[in-house]
Amino acid sequence: MYERTSYAINQCVFDQPWTGQAELENAVESPFPDESVDLFVTDPPYYDAVPYADLADFFYVWLKRTISEYHPHLFRAELTPKNEQTIVWHPNNLEEKRDFENKMTKTMTEGRRILKHNGIGTVIFAHKSTSGWEAMLQAMVDSGWIITGSWPIDTEMGTRMNARGTAALASSIHLVCRPRENPDGSLRDEIGDWRDVLSELPGRIHDWMPRLAKEGVVGADALFACLGPALEIYSRYSRVEKANGEEVPLREY
Repeated sequence: MYERTSYAINQCVFDQPWTGQAELENAVESPFPDESVDLFVTDPPYYDAVPYADLADFFYVWLKRTISEYHPHLFRAELTPKNEQTIVWHPNNLEEKRDFENKMTKTMTEGRRILKHNGIGTVIFAHKSTSGWEAMLQAMVDSGWIITGSWPIDTEMGTRMNARGTAALASSIHLVCRPRENPDGSLRDEIGDWRDVLSELPGRIHDWMPRLAKEGVVGADALFACLGPALEIYSRYSRVEKANGEEVPLREY
């Protein structure tokens, strides 16, 4: 870990004429004004995979001892907050699942609000269950995003503690998305026909697979890489309905 961190620091360029700025804010209430950013990138909690706030306490107490005098406003609390975190503690708890989806929908709505009409978003997510993926993707669709691409990237260390002897994830999926908006910035409200959506799906996947094979993306990675093009068909509409007017949920798609 030391060598990896040292390498990353040495690759950074420190002579740029600008500096970055970090803010500690609640993701569901962004301080940025409407259509003020060109790029929205988020790496949200992975559903029920990690107890983030509890894990953060381990690092928080040591950072508080070492750098709190330089950033006192970041270390006023005794420990990291727990009530506002967006995770599912118990996989079978329906209330926690609804809370996760509601908070993620608010967060993604805020992201779309601050993003320029022609901006682009990236959501980094990973989970081994369909319920985790359904909750995240449903939040994105409900908040007005069109998912246009997805790429699996090896981001997880195989030697990390919770990966030893388990079926832990090795990759995270980078979902590329854009606002489902009209030129004036208003949200498009269109109803998709279920038969049209289904008929378009095979062609999209057929067109996508040769590119993946050419770039060496195969197996489970190829499946996840097809997620974006497949979801673009569904997420371009505010909802998809059958001939009888019944709405088709993301789960069925």
